[in-house]
Amino acid sequence: IPIHPQIRLTTNIRTDSQPPIDKTKVPAILVGLIKKLSHINRQGWDLLCKLSCRHNVLVHLIVAEETKLGGATSVMEIINWNSSNSIKGANEVCAPVWIDGQSELVELYNTTLSSQRVKRLALLRDAQRRRIQQLFFTNASFVPWYLGDDASVIQVDLDMEGFPMDVAIMDRVKSQASQFFSDENSPHIICAAGNNFAASQRGHRMAYYDLFATILYPNTFAVSIKNRLVREVLPDEDTNRIPKDIRGKKRSTSDIYSLMEFLKNASLSEEDRLVPVRSCFGGLAIYKAKTWLTPLCNYTIPSSVAWKYRYLLEEIQRRHKISSLSDQEKERFLKSIFRYSAFGESPCEHVVFHECLHRVVFDTLSDDGGTLKAPFSRSIVVDAHLHT
Repeated sequence: IPIHPQIRLTTNIRTDSQPPIDKTKVPAILVGLIKKLSHINRQGWDLLCKLSCRHNVLVHLIVAEETKLGGATSVMEIINWNSSNSIKGANEVCAPVWIDGQSELVELYNTTLSSQRVKRLALLRDAQRRRIQQLFFTNASFVPWYLGDDASVIQVDLDMEGFPMDVAIMDRVKSQASQFFSDENSPHIICAAGNNFAASQRGHRMAYYDLFATILYPNTFAVSIKNRLVREVLPDEDTNRIPKDIRGKKRSTSDIYSLMEFLKNASLSEEDRLVPVRSCFGGLAIYKAKTWLTPLCNYTIPSSVAWKYRYLLEEIQRRHKISSLSDQEKERFLKSIFRYSAFGESPCEHVVFHECLHRVVFDTLSDDGGTLKAPFSRSIVVDAHLHT
């Protein structure tokens, strides 16, 4: 089976440099991790193709399995929609879908993947950032496309059931680009307000998704108390915004339904309809490319930091409370990334990355590392009307 010209299967990864070549500037790159290409549904492929063919958006996927020809077949079928009427307004040539095998990237960057899901995702997201930098931001790169300073990175969970419209995503990408040089205080990260129901159930009352990645101002972790490492309300949290139940089909009255309504109502008082938060993801987030690629932050927690807190975390894991800690230990824990740990899990990789951005890129945290400067930053926002 011949490989479609728009597919770049990089199971044999090149690291050599070649003389600079003429390059085509693109507005954005979509990045995603997926276990198998077959896990992307028809709507997901439709989004990839429309962004690639209508809007000239590059696509980079890290795939754990199916990176050989068999896995590419479904990609070829979808990309070939460009020659049909299913993608109206398409360019003659789509921007490429570039696929890297997970094992090859792990080997290239000498990374050992963790058996814990969150830690594994964090390592892969950092590997993907390095790969994007190598492919599309290096002058001597052998790839004939590049992203400028005003480009965006569209980070997507591709195993979801529903996705926003391509035009809605590109409206936010264009807004980021137009404000890049004119407004340095414009949002660096725009998250979708993920909907907990599948697309087939959109007539139902909408419920907010991806609590694990969400922190509301000033410091409300949007995970129910019973599903946290520390099973008590912590300082600076709004108890009215903490979901009482996130498991099963039954939902309580003050929970993910009211959280979605809160975001929608809050958006009405914002000129751009974007709600500032401390952290979010929602299954899709649009980053300023330079922010996503910063070498100052990572999705992974440095091993030196984890080692420094190991005894304190062991003590908390025994009781799931901080009331038994000394005042000094409490203060130390509350200023650490580990206050956002769910039960049995490390902190969400998005929270780890965003807290670092607050500290060293956005300059929105005070010198002590725990207190937010006033007024609250709009560096990270939720689009309450962009639904996954």
